[in-house]
Amino acid sequence: MSLQQALIRTSGERNAPFILLWIPLLSLLALLVFIRTNVSGMLAVFAGFFFLVTLAWRTETYIVCLVSYLAFFPVARYAEYFGFFPVFYYSKVGAVFLFAIAATLLINRGLSPERTQVVEERSDVVGNVLILMFLWMIFEVFHGISRSNPGNFIASEIFGTLPFLGYFIWRSMFRWKGRIEAWFRFLLIVGVVVAFEYFLMVALSWQDIFTFVIQRAITRQGQLIHILIPMAAAFALTTKRRSHRVFYGAAVIIFLIQLFFTQQRALWIANAVGIFVFFTLYAFKDGFKKRGIIVWLTGIGIVSLLFFLVILTARYYFEVDLDVLFKRWRKVSKLITDGSLRMRILDVRNAWEYIKMSPLLGYGMGATIFVIPVGAHFNFLDNSFVITLLKGGVPFFALFISFYCLGLYRAWIVFRKSSDRKIQAFAIVIFSSLVAVMVSGLASINLIYYRFVFIWTMLIAGAVVLYEMLQSSDQREI
Repeated sequence: MSLQQALIRTSGERNAPFILLWIPLLSLLALLVFIRTNVSGMLAVFAGFFFLVTLAWRTETYIVCLVSYLAFFPVARYAEYFGFFPVFYYSKVGAVFLFAIAATLLINRGLSPERTQVVEERSDVVGNVLILMFLWMIFEVFHGISRSNPGNFIASEIFGTLPFLGYFIWRSMFRWKGRIEAWFRFLLIVGVVVAFEYFLMVALSWQDIFTFVIQRAITRQGQLIHILIPMAAAFALTTKRRSHRVFYGAAVIIFLIQLFFTQQRALWIANAVGIFVFFTLYAFKDGFKKRGIIVWLTGIGIVSLLFFLVILTARYYFEVDLDVLFKRWRKVSKLITDGSLRMRILDVRNAWEYIKMSPLLGYGMGATIFVIPVGAHFNFLDNSFVITLLKGGVPFFALFISFYCLGLYRAWIVFRKSSDRKIQAFAIVIFSSLVAVMVSGLASINLIYYRFVFIWTMLIAGAVVLYEMLQSSDQREI
């Protein structure tokens, strides 16, 4: 009996091509793991994933695997802090997942007996902008090669921008099956698990409070809090079951604790902006009324009270020296004189001098910039907007900004025009989360080279599909 016949017999004729496709894909994934680990690691990954795809071949399964991989593992650069952690995130493995999901989705939809659509086919402006952005990026890759930019930096930036492809995956999934609410709930569950994982990593790497504050044993996982707090708050405000409200309220507390212990002032400020936008839009969704003012004050008050309780617990239960722990918090009010901010401003000014010499084409993928305070060349700056303008010039920057702003616009239209309270709440979540992410992008590259761009594209794809449903007057379950 051939392999294909065996697969047809055990999993059905429709699913046999699926599993056959996964054999070379998993072999590639195993090879990548083998490069980073050893033979035993390669065999374990290959066997585990082959067993997984034999039991479950739906596209959702592989998206769950990718989101979990993105969320649970810190990047290798933090190995010095978390030496006890066995596995780290590698962009090349993430790329394999992306390709596998795309291929699986195409085959899954082609073989599905039910060719249903949540919304009818229509022109996708956001997708077209993203396609143009990728085309310009390809041009900038060759531009970077022609300028003899370092090949390893070019490759790193290519892999860093691949998560933008997630937009097409999410939009296809949402238009085909809907389930936006289910994916939001899944992200919340993942976020809670990641928060406890972060607490464990901090506890295992803890030396003393001063070292923790100054050296900041952090990971990029704190970026997820931008979307998790608004999501949890929206579910808490819209659900009718008390047990669910308790869970979502507890999730908000957990995320606030994680946010405080990230010791990243940019995250503090960005999340404060996002929370403010969320409660403002939710409270005044029916206009500026007395009830809205009460809801707004109540929401902001509850979040402030929860944060205060977190501080009291840290001080009196865990006996944390808050005077040292608030060292960075106190500097938020003195950002103008803060050394870190002044260095970032100096970097931006230096980058602007580069940009003025080549504003149209930029300097290509892999381009480096001399960072004066450090005295060395780097291929990135802690500012998503400036680095995009530096690498790809005005066209790339304009397309990059348009992609995020169109997501904001679609969410805003759904919020203003939808009569469905749940859809309206999800639009508020998407809008406030994207605002927080973009504010954070002023002090990081989270908008362009982060793995969580795959999650940001989920928000934008969700806004686009909700907008399409609104345009077609479709009131189906989301």
